[in-house]
Amino acid sequence: MLSSAARGRAIAAASTALTGGFLYWDATDERGGVGVTRAVAATSTAALIVMDYKLTLRGLPKDSKQFVDARDGVHERAAARLLTLCERNGGLYTKAGQFISTASGMPTPYQRQLSKLQDSARPLDWESVREVVAEELGRRAVEDMVPLNGDGMPPEEEAVEVAAAVSAPAEKSGARDVLQRLAMLASTTVGGLSGFGGGGGGGVFVSFDREPIAAASLAQVHRAVTAAGDEVAVKVQRPGLRRQFDVDLATMRFITNAVKLAFPAFDFSFLVPEFRHRLARELDFVWEGRSCERTGRALADDPRMVTPKVYWSLTTPRVLTMEYVRGVKVDDGPGLRAAGIDPTAAAEALADTFARMLACHGFVHGDPHPGNMLVRRQPKKRLRGGGRGGL
Repeated sequence: MLSSAARGRAIAAASTALTGGFLYWDATDERGGVGVTRAVAATSTAALIVMDYKLTLRGLPKDSKQFVDARDGVHERAAARLLTLCERNGGLYTKAGQFISTASGMPTPYQRQLSKLQDSARPLDWESVREVVAEELGRRAVEDMVPLNGDGMPPEEEAVEVAAAVSAPAEKSGARDVLQRLAMLASTTVGGLSGFGGGGGGGVFVSFDREPIAAASLAQVHRAVTAAGDEVAVKVQRPGLRRQFDVDLATMRFITNAVKLAFPAFDFSFLVPEFRHRLARELDFVWEGRSCERTGRALADDPRMVTPKVYWSLTTPRVLTMEYVRGVKVDDGPGLRAAGIDPTAAAEALADTFARMLACHGFVHGDPHPGNMLVRRQPKKRLRGGGRGGL
């Protein structure tokens, strides 16, 4: 029989081990755990920032040079701490940091530091990508990717065969023919399946690049090929974001309310409801696909503007499959000229498009960074009256 003191020590040790194990899981789980460690990190960072402002500025006459210099120094430290927090917590915190960096009225250090989050997203590992695709489109969508073996790597013989099938006819036939040959090879190598339902090009991926084309705070994009030979871009949402949604937003709401109590003149509580509304839409890829099609219909009479096709049979709220579009970024002047495109014509097309969306349709592209707007030459037959080459 253990004494009461021994039992107490055993219970304390077990509780400590369980708590430590839970916190470790919560901090390292790819799906974000339950958010305890993120909430602790966020509230402790917020408390440190508030205390820094209070202690540093205490007793200094407002509008004095000493006050302004001290305040600017705290802005820099606070912005750096907030950046570290967003990078540590990732997911919705990264998105929130990006949102704050573009909010009007924020001090310059916050905008400068948090703008670094635009390009700092860590790519998902391949197994996480496969798992999300399997959960959304079914196991057949990933089990029949070509070529894969048990550990997710292409077998050497199959890899050589696919490479030969792709490269050999490339000089004599177009990219479409190459993709069709790849799809035919897939059907003979692993018995390609007919798909998940009508529309959108065959229903399964026969090739899926492991390395993403781009990675962001909420999702990343991979190039893939469907069983019909269509080259597509697949946007895959990071796992666990919907589970993190309520906990992380509740933490953010608590922090903004606490900051308001500490500094009544600075009320940032309006940011959380606005962020919540925008985020709910961003996490719904079906909404994004419909918005793309709505934009395409609105601009259908202008042959200079093209929106990618959405593959609805391969699209869900967490996976968006669209036509893979090749082009030059709209801000790449040398690249445009090298492709035989007049940068002035590209700028005119872009300005006309946004003017129409603002003045005529009331429906505007909400994320117009260069990676989301590509320029390419189009056949002259697509242009009204022949035109001058087309974009």
